[in-house]
Amino acid sequence: MPEEELLCALRAGSELALQTAMQTYGAYVYAIVQNRGAGQLTGPDLEELTADVFVRLWQNRARIQGSLKAWLGAVARNRVTDELRRGRSLLPLEEQTLAVDESVWDGLAQARRRELVRSALAQLDEQDREIFYRTYDLCQSSAQVAHQMGLNAATVRTRLRRGRQTIRAWLEEGGIQHADDL
Repeated sequence: MPEEELLCALRAGSELALQTAMQTYGAYVYAIVQNRGAGQLTGPDLEELTADVFVRLWQNRARIQGSLKAWLGAVARNRVTDELRRGRSLLPLEEQTLAVDESVWDGLAQARRRELVRSALAQLDEQDREIFYRTYDLCQSSAQVAHQMGLNAATVRTRLRRGRQTIRAWLEEGGIQHADDL
């Protein structure tokens, strides 16, 4: 079912449209939740947040404008960010204990690495940043990225390789020497 028809059916209150949306976009939403969770969420937490995105879809179906996929992606990213920002760890108690024992310095080092990665990404041109975003944030294949951006898949792979080289050089200048340092 085309996205526009799906949105119309959702706005009309069709539960079948909700099921279709879950089947069509469930893996996409789960991948975003998993990636944004950065290893801080358990399997059940990932499933709960993914399900919550679709609950919000149902609750807000009449107000959705534009692309359904983009809306779902934004809601998924925001839900994970909200959960992590609340400071409530969704990890089991044993892992919470270990996380509390980590040094403050480790947190500062992680923040510095994140800032270096953001700065390195800023060195890329807009099209390369879009390719990186689609590949690493939306988990799209080179073929999908190429199709959606009107490029050749080989071009996408080449730009990813060159972008990684640029980022690697930028990170090395910032003091990160190995991928393990990330």
